[in-house]
Parts: sequence; structure tokens; C-alpha cells
Amino acid sequence: MAFVQNTATTNDGFGFASKVYDFFAGIQTAARKQKVYADTYAELSSLTNRELADIGIGRSDIKAIALDQAGL
Repeated sequence: MAFVQNTATTNDGFGFASKVYDFFAGIQTAARKQKVYADTYAELSSLTNRELADIGIGRSDIKAIALDQAGL
């Protein structure tokens, strides 16, 4: 009786390498989102109340807008 064992691996999403890749991709995505949040928050915070009012934003809305922009 013949016996064949296939040990080839594929990137099917279940292997160790795929999990490591997904882990680091998740960290990279989180870092990008955090940068967008921080940049947006800093930019809006630097505006005066008058400038914010001109574009229809209240100072209390800055955090929510930055979170929304970053997709958090």
C-alpha cells in the first residue's frame, strides 16, 4: 500500500505565518488610526473658537470628530 503525505503549506489564513502577519498588520493599522486621530485633534484644537464657529464645530465636538475621522 502506498502512502503519500503532502506537507506543502499555503497562506490559507490558518498557518502560523499568516497569524503573525495579521498581528503586525493590525498593529500597523492601529498606529495609522492613532496618527490620524492625533493629527486631527491637534489641528482642530489649534483653531480659535471663532474659527471653529465659522466651520460649524464646537470645541466640545473636537474629540468626536477626530475619533470619527480616524475610524475609531
